[in-house]
Amino acid sequence: MTPAFNPEHIKALVSLLVEIGDLRAKLAAARGRIQERNPLTAQDENGEDVIAAAERSERELVAIAASILRRLKDAGCAGEVLNQPLNKYEEAHFDMARASALAVDTYCARKSN
Repeated sequence: MTPAFNPEHIKALVSLLVEIGDLRAKLAAARGRIQERNPLTAQDENGEDVIAAAERSERELVAIAASILRRLKDAGCAGEVLNQPLNKYEEAHFDMARASALAVDTYCARKSN
């Protein structure tokens, strides 16, 4: 007998995975975007901090996506993952990734002016 999964949970999980991919792309491009706005000789210390945070967050997002997929593959766990795809640790790192992406955008906007 196949369990009937809530379509809203599936939609939320797919949206989450798409957002993870989006954030990863933004964060992976952070170094290039910041260096494009600032030649290396003019780059301030804050730029290096923003890049470092973005790179850490990108690595965390890789781990989060892998964890979600691993839990989905585990037998008898799909319903649980669909109901709550992120644990508290992952939620915190996901929020930090969002903040890092925003920091990159803010830094680049500030340096463009």
